[in-house]
Amino acid sequence: MLLPVLNKARDKAAEVRCAASLKQLTQFCLMYADEHNGRVQVKIWYDQPGFLKFFGVKMHTQLPRGIYCPKSPALRKKIPTIESSYGMNADGNRSNASYGFDGSRVADDEPNHYMLQRVRNPSMRFMLADGNDWWLAFNRTLAHSSDEAANMQAAYRHSNDSLNAGFWDGHVERRDYRRFQYDLSDENKQLWCTYSR
Repeated sequence: MLLPVLNKARDKAAEVRCAASLKQLTQFCLMYADEHNGRVQVKIWYDQPGFLKFFGVKMHTQLPRGIYCPKSPALRKKIPTIESSYGMNADGNRSNASYGFDGSRVADDEPNHYMLQRVRNPSMRFMLADGNDWWLAFNRTLAHSSDEAANMQAAYRHSNDSLNAGFWDGHVERRDYRRFQYDLSDENKQLWCTYSR
């Protein structure tokens, strides 16, 4: 009888630690932008010298283990890597009013970066979230994905098929798949479309 209570407490603690790590990463991305003309790097965002300096390291493999999601498969590796823990929204440059995507990504359209001044409603658009790759795609958000190695896949690691997401205004919130999976609602589409009005 005590074991389920302990497991629930352990899961909640992991969720809180993950949210704290994601908040720190989101803040560091925003600080990076402050020092780089309002640009947030997308491609291999976690391995930029201007980002790593906030941790006092020179390579992403030197990041402290405490920065990873406690439920990430990255921690099973001898030398963990952040891209198996959190990913950046790779599709947020879509500004189409219908929230349509044309197959291109930020890395194609905006030479590998977001421009902060183009972000609309930053408290409603996510930047980083639990994921299995360093960038996340709107069409890889299905819940119950069993493939931990799936490219660009959101990772619902926490209770009730939920993940943590860091937003452009710096806040972090937990969302279950019904409030994150792209095609389930217009609100979810807005979550992904960083530049949309």
